[in-house]
Amino acid sequence: MRETRKQAYEPRLTQLSTPTKDGFTTFYNDDMIRVMISDLPVEAAWQGIIDGYKEKGLDRMIEEVNAEARELGIE
Repeated sequence: MRETRKQAYEPRLTQLSTPTKDGFTTFYNDDMIRVMISDLPVEAAWQGIIDGYKEKGLDRMIEEVNAEARELGIE
């Protein structure tokens, strides 16, 4: 089993407000349960969850947050 490390993050990004981010909701607990009880391989189950978030604007939200971060000088 591979060990993983917690990813570094910029706390100020969690406080940013963008039109898409303000209305975006994730369901971490539900997502993890769906992965655990799925008959699909973990990678396939997780990809389905990510695809669902992309349909709801995940990529647009990431673009907005990155643009706002650049304006604030956050790399």
